[in-house]
Amino acid sequence: MYLVDLTLLMLLLAYDRAAIKFRGVDADINFNLSDYKEDMKQMTNLSKEEFVRVLRRKSTGFSRGGSK
Repeated sequence: MYLVDLTLLMLLLAYDRAAIKFRGVDADINFNLSDYKEDMKQMTNLSKEEFVRVLRRKSTGFSRGGSK
């Protein structure tokens, strides 16, 4: 998988998770709601602020690494 494809996938997943958290299960998302079953269990216990921190941590974790 190309870096651009992986980055796009990560963005789409982050969008979907945020849409589900903030708009509910009827939100328009990119993938099947069933793909987020485990995420939904975890995100119900998080405040909106905590949830945003988790999303940011996941999205920046990929870019952390040495450049060549």
